[in-house]
Amino acid sequence: MNRRPLKLLLLLWLALPGASSVSAADPTLAGATADSGATLLKTVLVTGTQPGPGLWQVSKDGHVLWLLGNVSPVPKKMQWNASEVEQIIARSGAVLAPPAFVFDADVGFFKMLFLLPKLLKTRKNPEHLPLAKRVNAGDYARWLVLKQRYLGKNTKVESYRPIFAAQTLYDDAIARVGLSNRSVANKVIRKATSKRQLKATPTLVKIKIEDSKALLKDFNATTLNDTECFSKILTHLDADLETMADRANAWATGDLEMLRALPYTDPSRVCMDAVFNDGIFMKRGIGMEAVRAQAKATWLAAAEAAIKQYPTSFGSLPMAQILKADGYVAALRDRGYTVTAPDAEAAATSSAP
Repeated sequence: MNRRPLKLLLLLWLALPGASSVSAADPTLAGATADSGATLLKTVLVTGTQPGPGLWQVSKDGHVLWLLGNVSPVPKKMQWNASEVEQIIARSGAVLAPPAFVFDADVGFFKMLFLLPKLLKTRKNPEHLPLAKRVNAGDYARWLVLKQRYLGKNTKVESYRPIFAAQTLYDDAIARVGLSNRSVANKVIRKATSKRQLKATPTLVKIKIEDSKALLKDFNATTLNDTECFSKILTHLDADLETMADRANAWATGDLEMLRALPYTDPSRVCMDAVFNDGIFMKRGIGMEAVRAQAKATWLAAAEAAIKQYPTSFGSLPMAQILKADGYVAALRDRGYTVTAPDAEAAATSSAP
C-alpha cells in the first residue's frame, strides 16, 4: 500500500465542533435581536469593497519584506481590495507562508479513515458527564444565557467537553452577528503567488506523532483541564464581541489608529494550553511554549533569508504579532531591521511645518 505522511492541523480537534454544530446559514444581522430579545451587536459592520490595512515594511540594505497583518474575525459581507498586495507579490522573489504548526502522523490514508471515528469521539466527555457537571455553577449559568442567544435548542453540545462546547458557541456567535473566521487574504495571496509561479516559503513546525492511535485513545480517555478555557471564551463573547466587531471594521477600513488602540484578548491561547500542556502530550515531549518558540524562530529565519536574498518579498502575520512589543516584527527590529508602519509617511507629512 502506498504510504505517505498525513498532516493533521493543530487545531483540527478544536475546529470539529464548529463544522458539525447548529448551522448558521441564516445569521441574524448586526444590530438585530435574538430570540431572547438581547441585542447581539451595536456596531454596524462594514460591507462592500474595503481597502484593508496598509502594509508594513521590514527593510535592510535596500531590500524590503512587505507584511500584511491579519485579524479574525472579519465582516462577513466585505470584499477586500487587494490590488496593492497583488502588485507586490507580482515582483516578489519569495512569499512567506504564515507561521503554523501541524501534526505529522505517519499513517496511510486508509488507516486514517479508521481513526476518524475516534477523532470525532474526542468532543465528548470521556466520563459521560453532562457539561453542567464539568464546569462550575457560575460559568454554567453564563453558558445557558449565551447558548440561548446564539445556539438556541442545540442539545448535543451539552455532552461536549468544555473546550469543544465553547468553540461551538464561539463559531455560531460570530456567524450570527455577521462576522466570519474566513481569511479574506489567504485566497488572494495563494492566487497571486501561483500567478507569479512561486511556491510559498513554508514556515511550518511539524510535530511528529509516532503513535497516533495511542494518542487518540489516550485523548478519548482523558479529562482535560479545560474549564478555564471554557470560562475565558464565555467572557470573550460576553464582554469582547463589540471589540471584535470594532477590530474587524478597523481592519477592513485600514484604521490603524483603531487597531493599535483596541485591546487584544486571546482565549485560544488558554484553550491550546489546556490541550497541549496535558500529560498525554507532555509525555510525548510536546509542550506548547516550546512549539510557539520554534514557530517564531522558524518564521524569523525564513524572513531574514528572504530579505537577504531578494529585493522584494512578501508575507502575512497575525496583526497582534505585528503590533505587540514582543511580537515577530519587534524581534526583527531588535535584530537591526528597519520597520516602517503603513501610516508612517502620512504621519511625517502631517507633522511637517
